[in-house]
Amino acid sequence: MWKRFYLAQLCGWYDKTKFMTEKIQVNNQDVYLFIATQEGEPDVIPTEYFTVSYSLEEHEPGKVFNDENGAAKRFTSPVEAVEYAVEKLPVILG
Repeated sequence: MWKRFYLAQLCGWYDKTKFMTEKIQVNNQDVYLFIATQEGEPDVIPTEYFTVSYSLEEHEPGKVFNDENGAAKRFTSPVEAVEYAVEKLPVILG
């Protein structure tokens, strides 16, 4: 399962023009997480957010985690996005 010390390594690695892909195991299934950057308001901190989606295939578009309003759920760090996905996916994938 996901280790916190590995999650901390994600904090400093991201590129504003790309997204990160992480492969994790959930219920003995390979799951690919896609963490993307999303610009926020330029005059409001944080000025950047992260969204996360998941897929069972590496090169397929992922299903985005949404908030209660149906919009893509935004996170303040890539670590927070991955932790949320790791928490929710066992229930989603059953």
